[in-house]
Amino acid sequence: MDNSAFYGSDAKVSTIAFGTINDTATVIVEENMGHGTAIYNNTDGELYIILGSQTPTVSLFTVKMESGDYYETPYNYIGKISGIGASMTSGSVLTTEIK
Repeated sequence: MDNSAFYGSDAKVSTIAFGTINDTATVIVEENMGHGTAIYNNTDGELYIILGSQTPTVSLFTVKMESGDYYETPYNYIGKISGIGASMTSGSVLTTEIK
């Protein structure tokens, strides 16, 4: 059985540093290709994620992630993923893009 339509053939793991309170918005994934992206908030603060071309803020976001939270994009989502940190002093955001 050919499962290539259901499973990515490769994955890209990235670490994005967020080091200050209310860090400026950072592009987490420039162009998600629809196979899925996993995001883990490995910082000591909140991370606001937005799907699409808008810039995330603490009042405009797709999902709010507390320290230690995990999020997966919808399987068929194609587009940019950005994030902004709030109340964080250290840490990084870990992502895995399924290709």
